[in-house]
Amino acid sequence: MSYFIWLIVGIILLTITIWVHRHTYGVTLEHGEYVADLDNPASVPMWLLLSVVVVSFIPVANVLLFILGVMTWLISYAEDDVRLGNLPKWFKSVQEFLTKQV
Repeated sequence: MSYFIWLIVGIILLTITIWVHRHTYGVTLEHGEYVADLDNPASVPMWLLLSVVVVSFIPVANVLLFILGVMTWLISYAEDDVRLGNLPKWFKSVQEFLTKQV
């Protein structure tokens, strides 16, 4: 039973990883602000994608790999190398709701 729970966690983390990667773009400087350059999507080699899929089914490694990926993405974001772009409408509404002034 516990392996089944780890499998579900791995699938959820893999889905989050793929979703973020599909919406990650390089940046351009416009009006003093870094914005996503929709002509410059982040690329990933096929071997890396396949290795992420394989590791996502190994119980503890999937969580460690996800945390490592989040840290790497956040470092790239902080250094103004990548931004999220071309987001679905539901994500924009959630983002606007979460950033409202209280």
